Amino acid sequence: PSNSIAGFVDGQIIPYGSLDGGVRKLKEISGELFAVGSFYLVDGDTSYFVAKRFNGRWIGVGDFEALNNSGLIDIEAYNDEIIVAGSVSIGPEKGIFRYNNGTWEILGPGILGGLSGVKSLATFQGSLYVAGQIRTSEGNAGENIMRWDGTQFNAVKDGIRYSLGSTSTATVTSLVVQNDLL
Repeated sequence: PSNSIAGFVDGQIIPYGSLDGGVRKLKEISGELFAVGSFYLVDGDTSYFVAKRFNGRWIGVGDFEALNNSGLIDIEAYNDEIIVAGSVSIGPEKGIFRYNNGTWEILGPGILGGLSGVKSLATFQGSLYVAGQIRTSEGNAGENIMRWDGTQFNAVKDGIRYSLGSTSTATVTSLVVQNDLL
């Protein structure tokens, strides 16, 4: 039995710690394994949504409050920082945060609007790409995909749209970098 996470070792699936909710993404960053998701406890300790594997157990990374948050969807390394995105907010700021000196802080203006949200992150050619259901009509720089250059979000050409009349209903659910292409 395993609680939300398991490992495959020597031909067997084994428990790999205990996270009390869903794990949505695992990522190795600078040689450390990170997990993001909708969990509140990791190996018996309180940790909201972000944990890393350290000395054979999971430990929390920073802290998001559980109130009004349903969890994180993705994690990415960018310019020696850890970036997370998902359905989380700290006060009025929402959607995308960076880890800075032990605390989470908003990246730029965050994701603006009540319907917009991030589904995927990727670092490509020196920029952080952010994709999901992101609307320019709610004040965001790009339509369903944006590029963070280290200081601000920028549009990626005309964005990604599925037009039905004048309403964009597209959602980018995954970004992948392969063979120098995004």
